[in-house]
Amino acid sequence: MAGLISPHSPSMSSATLLAISRLCLEFKENLAGTIVDELVSTLILVLQSKERQIVQSALSFCRVLLIIVNETVLSKYIEQLVNNLIDKFFSKKIFHFRLVH
Repeated sequence: MAGLISPHSPSMSSATLLAISRLCLEFKENLAGTIVDELVSTLILVLQSKERQIVQSALSFCRVLLIIVNETVLSKYIEQLVNNLIDKFFSKKIFHFRLVH
Protein backbone atom coordinates (compact mmCIF):
# COMPACT_ATOMS: atom_id res chain seq x y z
CA MET A 1 0.00 0.00 0.00
CA ALA A 2 3.01 2.28 0.28
CA GLY A 3 3.02 2.67 -3.49
CA LEU A 4 -0.28 4.55 -3.39
CA ILE A 5 1.22 7.45 -1.48
CA SER A 6 4.29 7.86 -3.65
CA PRO A 7 3.90 11.28 -5.28
CA HIS A 8 6.87 10.85 -7.61
CA SER A 9 6.12 7.51 -9.20
CA PRO A 10 2.83 6.98 -11.02
CA SER A 11 3.99 3.55 -12.13
CA MET A 12 4.42 2.48 -8.48
CA SER A 13 0.93 3.72 -7.62
CA SER A 14 -0.48 2.00 -10.69
CA ALA A 15 1.23 -1.29 -9.87
CA THR A 16 0.00 -1.10 -6.28
CA LEU A 17 -3.60 -0.61 -7.44
CA LEU A 18 -3.35 -3.54 -9.82
CA ALA A 19 -1.88 -5.73 -7.06
CA ILE A 20 -4.68 -4.76 -4.67
CA SER A 21 -7.21 -5.52 -7.41
CA ARG A 22 -5.73 -8.98 -7.88
CA LEU A 23 -5.70 -9.64 -4.12
CA CYS A 24 -9.33 -8.56 -3.81
CA LEU A 25 -10.31 -10.86 -6.64
CA GLU A 26 -8.42 -13.81 -5.15
CA PHE A 27 -9.68 -13.35 -1.59
CA LYS A 28 -13.16 -11.97 -2.24
CA GLU A 29 -14.70 -14.39 0.26
CA ASN A 30 -12.59 -12.93 3.07
CA LEU A 31 -13.40 -9.27 2.51
CA ALA A 32 -15.22 -7.80 5.50
CA GLY A 33 -17.47 -4.74 5.45
CA THR A 34 -14.96 -2.30 6.90
CA ILE A 35 -12.26 -3.42 4.48
CA VAL A 36 -14.59 -2.91 1.53
CA ASP A 37 -15.51 0.55 2.85
CA GLU A 38 -11.82 1.47 3.07
CA LEU A 39 -11.12 0.11 -0.42
CA VAL A 40 -13.96 2.04 -2.00
CA SER A 41 -13.06 5.28 -0.21
CA THR A 42 -9.44 4.82 -1.33
CA LEU A 43 -10.63 4.24 -4.89
CA ILE A 44 -12.61 7.48 -4.78
CA LEU A 45 -9.49 9.37 -3.72
CA VAL A 46 -7.29 7.71 -6.33
CA LEU A 47 -9.76 8.52 -9.11
CA GLN A 48 -9.00 12.20 -8.50
CA SER A 49 -5.41 11.74 -9.68
CA LYS A 50 -4.13 13.65 -12.70
CA GLU A 51 -1.89 10.82 -13.93
CA ARG A 52 -3.31 8.77 -16.79
CA GLN A 53 -1.60 5.54 -15.69
CA ILE A 54 -3.05 5.82 -12.18
CA VAL A 55 -6.56 6.53 -13.47
CA GLN A 56 -6.42 3.52 -15.81
CA SER A 57 -5.42 1.25 -12.91
CA ALA A 58 -8.13 2.82 -10.74
CA LEU A 59 -10.70 2.02 -13.43
CA SER A 60 -9.51 -1.59 -13.47
CA PHE A 61 -9.81 -1.66 -9.69
CA CYS A 62 -13.30 -0.17 -9.96
CA ARG A 63 -14.29 -2.92 -12.38
CA VAL A 64 -13.07 -5.58 -9.95
CA LEU A 65 -14.98 -4.01 -7.07
CA LEU A 66 -18.15 -3.85 -9.14
CA ILE A 67 -17.83 -7.57 -9.79
CA ILE A 68 -17.02 -8.82 -6.30
CA VAL A 69 -18.76 -6.43 -3.90
CA ASN A 70 -22.39 -6.74 -2.89
CA GLU A 71 -24.78 -4.19 -4.41
CA THR A 72 -26.01 -2.96 -1.03
CA VAL A 73 -22.48 -2.07 0.04
CA LEU A 74 -21.72 -0.32 -3.24
CA SER A 75 -24.98 1.61 -3.18
CA LYS A 76 -23.51 3.88 -0.49
CA TYR A 77 -20.68 4.92 -2.79
CA ILE A 78 -22.14 4.74 -6.28
CA GLU A 79 -22.98 8.44 -6.48
CA GLN A 80 -19.43 9.47 -5.51
CA LEU A 81 -17.90 6.98 -7.92
CA VAL A 82 -20.05 8.10 -10.83
CA ASN A 83 -19.43 11.79 -10.09
CA ASN A 84 -15.65 11.24 -10.03
CA LEU A 85 -15.77 9.27 -13.26
CA ILE A 86 -17.90 11.87 -15.02
CA ASP A 87 -15.71 14.72 -13.77
CA LYS A 88 -12.61 12.93 -14.98
CA PHE A 89 -14.16 12.13 -18.33
CA PHE A 90 -15.45 15.61 -19.13
CA SER A 91 -12.90 17.85 -17.44
CA LYS A 92 -9.73 16.49 -19.05
CA LYS A 93 -9.30 16.33 -22.78
CA ILE A 94 -6.18 14.16 -22.46
CA PHE A 95 -8.19 11.15 -21.32
CA HIS A 96 -9.82 9.39 -24.23
CA PHE A 97 -12.08 6.57 -23.15
CA ARG A 98 -13.78 4.31 -25.64
CA LEU A 99 -17.36 3.43 -24.95
CA VAL A 100 -18.44 -0.03 -26.03
CA HIS A 101 -22.05 -0.30 -27.11
